[in-house]
Amino acid sequence: MDTLKAMLILGKVIDSGNMSSVGRELGMSNSAVSQHIKQLEKHYSMKLINRTTRHISPTSAGQILWQSAREISLILTKTQQNLTALKTEFSGVVTISLPSASIESPSIKRFLLQMNEQYPQIDIHLLPDDNVADLYKDNIDIALRATEPSGNLIARFLTQWQLCICASPTYLAKNPVNHLGDLVQGTWIHFNNKIFDNAFATMGLGKFSANKVIHCPIISSAKSLALEGFGLTLQLYGDIEHYVENGELSVVLPNGSLPTYNIYAVTAHRNQSAKINAVLSVLKQVFK
Repeated sequence: MDTLKAMLILGKVIDSGNMSSVGRELGMSNSAVSQHIKQLEKHYSMKLINRTTRHISPTSAGQILWQSAREISLILTKTQQNLTALKTEFSGVVTISLPSASIESPSIKRFLLQMNEQYPQIDIHLLPDDNVADLYKDNIDIALRATEPSGNLIARFLTQWQLCICASPTYLAKNPVNHLGDLVQGTWIHFNNKIFDNAFATMGLGKFSANKVIHCPIISSAKSLALEGFGLTLQLYGDIEHYVENGELSVVLPNGSLPTYNIYAVTAHRNQSAKINAVLSVLKQVFK
């Protein structure tokens, strides 16, 4: 027996005082309505209603269940209203995890400006994190990733960015890089073994190796050190585009065969609330 359903039916019967009207409202026969109440009485081993040919009234036990049924009905109604609002209202907080270096990218700045113009009631919480965030555990709405997501996550393609070697003009003036052999002689600001090994292998240099290495696990900090002239590093072009255009960073060996990365907006579920769909739409626009 569905106890909750039977309680709600009992509540409607006591409210209306008429089984026939409740049956018509719910699309049930009178006998089906009566059967639900009988099962409920059997479940609690108590008589719940007093019934005459003209009147239905609750017993003391029925009064208790009737009050509980009214409270449950109000909760269900409020829940439905909240869920409906979630589907239609463009307001609230949306949490986005993204690589630390992307915080200053032109794409993210355009995204924030456009969100403020189009959806001022949506508050964006940016969480810079160079690790792969757990969308379920960390309560994250959207993750921007440069890798193909695994498992049941839903990935929406945004764009493709080239990985590039960069350094400040000051560093390169003292340590020019004219061919691949110069790379291993330089000072490198290193943040991830897999990315650096893959880049060197793609260029035919084997595993990553350098004359001097500064280890810095945070990608944005590696970029900052490169801007200050401490050495070479790897960055996605979309994250350093404005520094290159301003002349603060230079791309080294731009014709080299470094890998490209697809950038995705990843969510835990395909169906999303109105506010998250709005954010995903703006992300697609600005990265496109």
